[in-house]
Amino acid sequence: MVLDNLGEDKFFQGLKLYLRRHQYQCTESDDLWRAWEEVTGEPVATNMRVWTKEPGFPVLKVPEQSDESGKVTGIHLLQQRFLASGTKNQDNDPSSPIYPLRFAFRSDTGVEIIDMNCREMVIAPPKGFFKVNADRGGFFRTSYSPELLERVLEGASKGNLSLRDCVGLSCDLKALVAAGLNKTSELLDLNLKFRKIDSFYVWEMIDRNLRSIQSVYKFHGPELNEALRKLTLDVLSPKAQEFGWSISENDEEVLVTFKTSMFSGAGLAGDEKIVSAAKELFAKRMAGDESVIPGSLRWELFGIVAAHEGLRKLWETSSNEDEQYLALECLGRAPNGELMKWVLELLLTETVKNHDMFYLTWLAGSTTHAAIELWEWTKKNWSRVEKAVPVDILSLFLGTALDGLHSEEQIQDVRTFFATRNTENCQMILDQKLEAMENRRSWAERDVSDVRSWLEAHGYL
Repeated sequence: MVLDNLGEDKFFQGLKLYLRRHQYQCTESDDLWRAWEEVTGEPVATNMRVWTKEPGFPVLKVPEQSDESGKVTGIHLLQQRFLASGTKNQDNDPSSPIYPLRFAFRSDTGVEIIDMNCREMVIAPPKGFFKVNADRGGFFRTSYSPELLERVLEGASKGNLSLRDCVGLSCDLKALVAAGLNKTSELLDLNLKFRKIDSFYVWEMIDRNLRSIQSVYKFHGPELNEALRKLTLDVLSPKAQEFGWSISENDEEVLVTFKTSMFSGAGLAGDEKIVSAAKELFAKRMAGDESVIPGSLRWELFGIVAAHEGLRKLWETSSNEDEQYLALECLGRAPNGELMKWVLELLLTETVKNHDMFYLTWLAGSTTHAAIELWEWTKKNWSRVEKAVPVDILSLFLGTALDGLHSEEQIQDVRTFFATRNTENCQMILDQKLEAMENRRSWAERDVSDVRSWLEAHGYL
């Protein structure tokens, strides 16, 4: 952000002055601001104070402004403080600071640099495509109104956005949806529009978005879960089939990562061809061919075949330590409650070392049954866990046990369970996870009707 505002030459001139002046000394951030001010003449210290002394950072709301006849007269820009919880995102919040913003506004006529040192402003409406904060030079979220977001997404699907803008747009929208500033249906629309973009980084965002939505709504019934699974399959399967999953030593690293990511996403969503291929490769591995599964594909493949008890056999018998740990992690993807109970019984035994229990449980929160079984096991065995594992492992384990929960009943159950217990060694992680659970609960309850309507409109419900 500072580099974009000052320019590369002035930025590094100020940085060199700061390093030369304070070499082998202790410094404060104000020392760096002063060096940049001397080089540029810009009020860097004043501009940076709000970024370093205030919690949160800004979100820029971008709706259209119309006159009484309904004619669009401008684009309204309104900045507010952004917090992940969304609790402070009110239009008239007097505690929200004004951030000095400088960003690029791209439209069909070119790129304009805008300095915004006020709460709100209006700019002339572009006739066609436009993008606020082009190339992500400004440090803030951008929340478009539904109408304007549709225009931006349409432009992205036609190749009018840079890769940096596409990834940034996805990251912004996901955070804004979670905080309640935008609708989940808008994030679902983004995933469909972005399918036209042939970039691993964009498809990685699509995969992450779909997994997040599935996770948030996993406690809202099997019908909704199945609809989201079908959507994920429809989105990811064609790309997985297009690239395949044969790994060549001539493949570039990005291509290998692309193949494995799509293989995993489509396979976990139930792509029959991929599941069959995974089982076939796994059977050859269990028959003794240790090189049949490419190393870059092991974790993804193990996750797909985690329902098979042969995965436990591989973990117990493999002489490859990396392979053992990957198998141990993927046991956490057990596909039903009974199998998950069996997996959890391995904890705190000679079979799974105490310092490895985190590996076994960190994937468990991704499914409804596994998240519930893991929390029930945690309550039943909490006293044993406290005595058996060091504090750092205790915090990691508790984090994984709570990551998969967020219904109102589950949150209350967690609070009740720890209310009468000494949580000195894990209070920080407990507070963090409870806040995250509340945020996920709010997201799910706020948009469940919106998600259902979108899925119905697109033929998944």
